[in-house]
Amino acid sequence: MERLNLFHKFLLILSLSTLLGIVALAGTISYLLKKNLVEEEGQDTASLMRVLSGSDLSPEMFAQALRQGEGVAFARFADRIKGMPEVFRVKIYDKAGTLVWSDEERLVGKNFTDNLELKEALGGKVQVAMGLLKREHIYESDRYNENRLIEVYVPLLHPDSGEVYGALEIYKHPVSHFALMDRMRRAVWVISLTLGILLFASCSWLFWNALKQQKKLDAEKGLMQAQLIQAEKLATIGAMLAGLAHEINNPLNIIWNKVRLMLKDLQGVNPGIELVQDLRVIDSNISRIGGIIRNLLAFSRKSNFDSVPLNLNTVISESLLLVEKPFARMNIVFDQALDLSLPQILGDPNQIQQVLLNLLSNARDAVQEGGKISIRTYVLKHGGPWVVAEVRDSGHGIPPEIIGRIFDPFFTTKGSHEGVGLGLAVSYGIVNSHGGSIQVESRPGQGTVFTLRFPARA
Repeated sequence: MERLNLFHKFLLILSLSTLLGIVALAGTISYLLKKNLVEEEGQDTASLMRVLSGSDLSPEMFAQALRQGEGVAFARFADRIKGMPEVFRVKIYDKAGTLVWSDEERLVGKNFTDNLELKEALGGKVQVAMGLLKREHIYESDRYNENRLIEVYVPLLHPDSGEVYGALEIYKHPVSHFALMDRMRRAVWVISLTLGILLFASCSWLFWNALKQQKKLDAEKGLMQAQLIQAEKLATIGAMLAGLAHEINNPLNIIWNKVRLMLKDLQGVNPGIELVQDLRVIDSNISRIGGIIRNLLAFSRKSNFDSVPLNLNTVISESLLLVEKPFARMNIVFDQALDLSLPQILGDPNQIQQVLLNLLSNARDAVQEGGKISIRTYVLKHGGPWVVAEVRDSGHGIPPEIIGRIFDPFFTTKGSHEGVGLGLAVSYGIVNSHGGSIQVESRPGQGTVFTLRFPARA
């Protein structure tokens, strides 16, 4: 849940960042495209106006038109310019910035001091703008959409001295440029949106994958810590029990031998005699105690360890032969999926068989009548290679509150006459002494799976 909340927060921050990035990228590129196209159109228009004004509105003709005050020369020049495609209006200013000709008569004679583009043009610089709102547009806003018009201010320069003697203001509506600009801007937005979606998806996947890897690492770390704690705990208990088992084993062997001698001396005596019955009960319980002590010695790893190359599939098959008939009487079926290409491992076949028999016995007790036990082997290359065996049952499962204690010595959920809780503890010690590990997964009502891992033989 904590990782899910963290992922949701990351998605929120990433979505906002991606959205802002898309808007910033597309907006910036669109602005640059617009600026470049407008400037290109303006410079082309200015070059053409310079050529036309040099022949039709020379300094002498301009001065003569101003003296006459009729504006016929201005009107003739403006009509010629307006006859060109995409030109909507022409305004002519003198060098003082006064409007000397316009097809809007109410503007003629006015001087617009707040027109910065006009000031720059009267200073000798070509100015290009689009979508400007000016004071003089009060007479034109009902006729033109300033947002889609390009205004080009062209200084009129004396061909010899380069002195500014006037300025032209050209209104244009370059449809082809606007169509190209709109297509390019749409393409920029589509590309930016596509890149943003890809970036969002990639970052989301990478972050989610990182969370999964972190979760896996945390689980492995927790498992290693649990195994370390379990190993330290078992080592401490094992050292204590090893000494105790040896101390008990010597006098117990003496008692057992004496009982056997007494039973041998009483051969042929009526077995119903109370003394014979008591001696047999003592013999049986001493034998049981001896088995417990042997398990204690195996748990404490004090028994002999014969390490030889072996095939885990062979040990499994031999173990199944031992339990096949008694399990069949309980209608328990086996499902085997053994990897025939398993590499060999180094170990003691008797001890590994003891582990398998312990697990099969626990599986039998879990499934009871008519259950199913599955055994699978395979190779795990991650961190290995490892030779892996899984023993899975269809039983009632292990309650979560006790699953962490099942490898503890003397912990059992069985009755007092069914075991002393050393089977899994002994199995844990055997597998650990072989350089491997034993893990358990279980859910109540869904069965249990024990996983054994042994290092493959090099």
